[in-house]
Amino acid sequence: MLTALEPHDKIGAGKSALGGDGHPRTRLMATGRTARQYYEEREARRRERREEERRRWLQRVREAVSEVARRHAGVRRVYLFGSLTRPGRFRTDSDIDVAVESDSPEAESAFWRELEHALGREVDVRPWSEVAGLVSGWEEVYGRESSPSGK
Repeated sequence: MLTALEPHDKIGAGKSALGGDGHPRTRLMATGRTARQYYEEREARRRERREEERRRWLQRVREAVSEVARRHAGVRRVYLFGSLTRPGRFRTDSDIDVAVESDSPEAESAFWRELEHALGREVDVRPWSEVAGLVSGWEEVYGRESSPSGK
């Protein structure tokens, strides 16, 4: 009867390459690492991958906001806040938190719809006046002095 390791034996990887009996714990012992060290290293790699993903999304959102906001004359300023702006907090299922200074709710709504479509991700848009004093770690990602209507 063949075991899961026998095919490797035939191509030279063998049980010895896995740490004697092929068990992951034996492999850890062979490298001198404890299970705790392995776990901590694995978690550090996971956090690093999440942070790289956050930075990629942050850049992508900055670019999309700049592009979309230019097409909406009623949008004066756009701010990012929440998990996207905070290292270690952003997850694959996180939404994008955006605050907007705009001339009207209609301008804000049109901007929100187009931004969400451009990103292909859920975007939570709030009026800046409602969140300005409540959020920390925000970043202004778009601004124009005034809208064409002069408001």
